[in-house]
Amino acid sequence: DAIADRFKGKTGERPSVNKTNPDVRIHLHISRNDVTLSLDASGAPLSKRGYRSHKAIAPLNEVLAAGLLALSGWRPGVTLYDPMCGSGTFTCEAALWASGLPVQMNRSHFAFMEWASFNREAWLKVRDEAMDYQLPVKSTIYASDFNKDAISQTKYALSQLDLPEHDVSVDQIDFMTAEPDSDKGAMVVMNPPYGERMELEDIDALYSQIGDRLKFHWPGFKAWIISSDPTALKYVGLKPFSRIKVHNGPLECRWVGFDLYEGSRYSEDNRQRDKRLNTDNPRRGMGRQIGRK
Repeated sequence: DAIADRFKGKTGERPSVNKTNPDVRIHLHISRNDVTLSLDASGAPLSKRGYRSHKAIAPLNEVLAAGLLALSGWRPGVTLYDPMCGSGTFTCEAALWASGLPVQMNRSHFAFMEWASFNREAWLKVRDEAMDYQLPVKSTIYASDFNKDAISQTKYALSQLDLPEHDVSVDQIDFMTAEPDSDKGAMVVMNPPYGERMELEDIDALYSQIGDRLKFHWPGFKAWIISSDPTALKYVGLKPFSRIKVHNGPLECRWVGFDLYEGSRYSEDNRQRDKRLNTDNPRRGMGRQIGRK
């Protein structure tokens, strides 16, 4: 109102403003005695990539998904499994990263395009340079979910990305019966229900089943799970090597990493220790085996 009144005082007319989609969006931030006025250059938040279906329920924030992939240590070229893909956010962010293309490549409008100083020729030049500077890395990504609507949403999201090349398979598979198709060394990322925005009858039992499935059917892989339910995470029954606090919207979550071994982590550590001892001193290794028996 103050800005509109200022225009009216200068020109004699009060400008019309679309409150939902204004030509120029102005932010006012007040902190104690400091006031900051700024122009919004992007318009719609940059976290919104534009590929998500409006039918998506309790989706993972796109920027958070990209950050979680980076925190996990995943890099393009490493086989990725997204066995509870939901609306496909992990899958799409991984495919975007592997493509080497700018994440906002399909976006046609930014708020700065409405500014009087906007130079379209300069913008097109910068955009073309960014599109040309890409280093795609061939990556295999497996997306799956037991819910057919989730599969439809993931396929829709991938179609919106319109990537020139991506090796992504999307199938309707229940994780509790899923088997990995690739060699060991791949990564599994999971965003199971938290029980916050999707109701569950027994969330602890679900997480226990997830842990059992990972332990007995995915040895040699690394697995990462995000959840806002710390109690349910304990029911996974695996010892994490990393636990990182993150926020998915207003929900405080944990991004938890697991190394999946044949047997237990303790057994694997013992085998490696025995191997070193036997190499350094065969007699000592023999004595340890006898003593253990």
